[in-house]
Amino acid sequence: MIYNRKVHGTYFDLVMVLPALLLFSIFIVWPAVEAIFTSLYASPNRGGDFVGLANYREMVGDPVFWIAMKNNLLFILCNLVFQVGIGTIFAALLDRGVRRFSTTMRTIIFAPLVIAPVAIGVVWSMLLEPNFGMVRQLANTVGIKLPSQGFLGNPDLAFYSIVAVGAWNYIGFMMTIMLASMQAIPRDLYEAARLDGSSAIQTFFHITLPGVKGALILCSLIVIVGSFKTFEIVYVLTRGGPGNTTQVLGTYIVESAFTLFRPNYAAGMSVVVLIVAILFGSLQVLTSRKRK
Repeated sequence: MIYNRKVHGTYFDLVMVLPALLLFSIFIVWPAVEAIFTSLYASPNRGGDFVGLANYREMVGDPVFWIAMKNNLLFILCNLVFQVGIGTIFAALLDRGVRRFSTTMRTIIFAPLVIAPVAIGVVWSMLLEPNFGMVRQLANTVGIKLPSQGFLGNPDLAFYSIVAVGAWNYIGFMMTIMLASMQAIPRDLYEAARLDGSSAIQTFFHITLPGVKGALILCSLIVIVGSFKTFEIVYVLTRGGPGNTTQVLGTYIVESAFTLFRPNYAAGMSVVVLIVAILFGSLQVLTSRKRK
């Protein structure tokens, strides 16, 4: 029997990836297929009548669903500005500005990313507690008057408080991606710009930003997908309140399934999130391939 290196190599590759494919099928593909089928029935486990797209038609007229969708879109906008924007600024400062203690600063900014989102939510819920939280105590010390219900209990401030906590969590991740891209830009370009008399601001807009365009697109797609899957921090901090002002698709899915006891309707919303995640995830993959 003639040994075919190409054929046997392909078999070997398949054997190596088989465990990962098996786990992916069990924990990702199968639940996704089950969610699609469940959303088409009136009762759990595909019981009751087959209702087709009735759950999806109900979403169109559900005001809370659209509040959640609007909040997810607002999360995308705010996270693009704060996470990607501030992360890019920090990366530029560490790449071209800050010379001393840059490693320490990089570690401090990146550190929140290694903390679980649930733990971050618990810590910040204690810090923002309206009566005895540290933020309240500091405000009282310096004479700043805060709303009596605190940041998370105030309908006008709760959403932006969550945005701030999320930015604190993920800015370091965006900074790391952008910094790696900036360090790949040839140093000769900066030296030539300096000899031509370009200021730091001009150099940033004419050399740095064009040089990291691919990384900016990648970070933006990561933020978009992540914003549509936002759940842990919102659920721990506000559970979608007060008055649905911080409700997102993730928290509304959980509320529909386990509080309103409507798992089929929740499955339909899960399918909507899945479709959006697949669309933007595909864009992310295509963008990564174009950069290679």
